[in-house]
Amino acid sequence: MAKQALQNIILSMGKDIFQGGNIDLILLTRRKLFKTLSLAEASKEGLPILPTYVPLEYNETALSKILEVWKYPVIIRVDYTKLPRTKLLGGFPIRKPDIAKELAKFLFKEHYYPLFHPFVDRLRNIYSVGILINTDIDDLDIEILGKGFDASDLRLGHSVPHENLKLHRCGSSRAKRISLISQSAYDKERERRKKKVNKMLKYIDFINEKGRLLSSLENFQDDVQNETEISEIIPKEYNPMPKNLLNPLIEIVDIIQSNVIPKLPSSKTFIASLSYVNKKGWILWDVYGAWYYR
Repeated sequence: MAKQALQNIILSMGKDIFQGGNIDLILLTRRKLFKTLSLAEASKEGLPILPTYVPLEYNETALSKILEVWKYPVIIRVDYTKLPRTKLLGGFPIRKPDIAKELAKFLFKEHYYPLFHPFVDRLRNIYSVGILINTDIDDLDIEILGKGFDASDLRLGHSVPHENLKLHRCGSSRAKRISLISQSAYDKERERRKKKVNKMLKYIDFINEKGRLLSSLENFQDDVQNETEISEIIPKEYNPMPKNLLNPLIEIVDIIQSNVIPKLPSSKTFIASLSYVNKKGWILWDVYGAWYYR
């Protein structure tokens, strides 16, 4: 993978906009914006991340110009300097410029930093993956979820992996399957996910009406009203990851452990979250260590 110079990362501070070699990675480290830092270091290594805009201060002009180029809807996620008591739930589409502005103001008021990306529908991921890297152990664990699930389900412990692989860290291109979910277990996961997807659809409407994020989906009903749409999102059985998708994933993992992790704050364990998305391929969402509050 060819290295690039942070072209996928845009920062703004006051009226100044920074991109490429003008981005100060030391500033990100000082502010403890480690999610953004992990994306910046991954971008330097040519890893597949979505274009990312992080305002370090509210800048309505920059926000408007950048998001208009990307076109709406856009995704909003969050980063932070100090661990919040309850982490707000991001990763959802914003449909209109006025809501994007309201959300940015809201997040700064709540001591968060907004991260904006061009839109990718997390509800339609083909595969979602969590890579568990223990710096004291030679083997890496790969946890995989199938179509209609997303990486946050793994990170938050809301879903059982559909497939577990083990990969030796010393440059091996072969991963060993450790487990594969049974059909009965998948059926239960599918029903649970259908209810969560229904809540997420209602949360998306809430975000785009109220211009703020919540820390939980618990206030939304999980009654599945549009059974046909949600059933199309989540297939009735899990299809194991094919080799033509696994091989490039292993290449990404090798670069993460050799070139990205050494530039992040020290941690005994790290997790990289990725999704395989139709027409885009693999997308790295972040790499985090024990210092990350889930």
